[in-house]
Amino acid sequence: MSKAYANNQQEDVPLQNLQGRSSLDSTGSQDLDHLLSDDGSEASSIELPPTDGGLGAWTCLLGCWLVEAMIWGLPLSFGVFFNFYANHELFRDSNSIPLIGTMAAGVAYLGMPFVNVFAGFVYGLGWVICYTPQMFIINEWFVEKRGLAYGILFGASGVSGMIVPIAVGWMLERYGFRTAMRVYAVAVVVLSGPGLLLIRTRAASVPSSRRAQPESRTVVTTLRPYATNMHFLIMAAAVFIQGQGFFLPNMYIPTFAEGLGLSTSSSSGLLALLALFQVFGQLWQGWVSDKVNIYLPLSISALLPGLGALLLWGPARDYAYLAFFVVLWGLFSASYSVLFTRMCSFLTELVDESDDRESVNMIIYSFFNFERGVSIVLSGPISSWLVDQSRPINLEQYGLGRYASVTWFTTLCMLGSSLVGIGWLWSRPKKETSSG
Repeated sequence: MSKAYANNQQEDVPLQNLQGRSSLDSTGSQDLDHLLSDDGSEASSIELPPTDGGLGAWTCLLGCWLVEAMIWGLPLSFGVFFNFYANHELFRDSNSIPLIGTMAAGVAYLGMPFVNVFAGFVYGLGWVICYTPQMFIINEWFVEKRGLAYGILFGASGVSGMIVPIAVGWMLERYGFRTAMRVYAVAVVVLSGPGLLLIRTRAASVPSSRRAQPESRTVVTTLRPYATNMHFLIMAAAVFIQGQGFFLPNMYIPTFAEGLGLSTSSSSGLLALLALFQVFGQLWQGWVSDKVNIYLPLSISALLPGLGALLLWGPARDYAYLAFFVVLWGLFSASYSVLFTRMCSFLTELVDESDDRESVNMIIYSFFNFERGVSIVLSGPISSWLVDQSRPINLEQYGLGRYASVTWFTTLCMLGSSLVGIGWLWSRPKKETSSG
């Protein structure tokens, strides 16, 4: 209808005459045009900034990047806190220390569909309130390059992960945990505050009355067609299993390094090294996910870290083994969540036939994050049960004896999640059939 409207000369002339009248008449004609036009002609008259590039898209991504960097700084450096708490007289007898870290990361994932371990819960709650809207806004600005955009965005956590563990470790050792937490809280406000001012939706300049309203959907209604879809079930299982082992190296590498006799600075340096290669991992996985079948990076990003935990972390006897392991972990496992957006678009292209796929994508994305949050939170008490603190460190045993069960658990979770690659067997015939 919009093309016919644009090419119809008889309709163009009156509109031009109306535009030449007084401002009052012009306003009236615009209102009349708005009432008579359909959704297609209205949408075509609204000029939105370009997607996948331009000043608006990259400025918004920069703002989200700054917020992301500070949000992830604490969970990624929790291994330093864990090591401090485990040796502090106030906390060393508690079995709930692992829950602080897993709640800090896990509650953010749990709360995404719904927008005493109090410290972890409150941090995670604040995270999800700020973090979830970013996902919706980024999806407005990036379509074809969405995987790359998420790779850049999630790379912010790696940058902060290089700096925060070292800074926090130094403050804990010199000033104690109270001062360290207060300084970090101030840093979050000072550094992420300007980032919030840069975040703007793509349709922010369009009056809300003229925006297309998406079809109202409930989570249950949206997910019902996917409940029997083999691809969705395989991916959901892989996300949950991978989440069980995802956070454990960040938590236990510093204490494992201490068991080897390494210094606190060396332990913090391992977390910084992991974060550095997490940046590269998120960039390459985001880029690759735009180019290949999503099952390939999903499988590789779990298989190689699983082998690394089995062959490098468990037998580690010096810094070199642990350094090689955290590099491998950062390049693959730590950047796993950047693949979620392409998983969602892959599923909606196969199952959903509506015109509102973006809303469906976010509902599925929220579901994956929710189950990942459940998985991460559960990994806290599971790992606490697996580690026998009363068992002495033995350099001759696998996993130093005390941490053997944790390394085996991490290995099995990663290798189990890598079996997601079997989904490729279902995706290839469907694509060949549809192309024929």
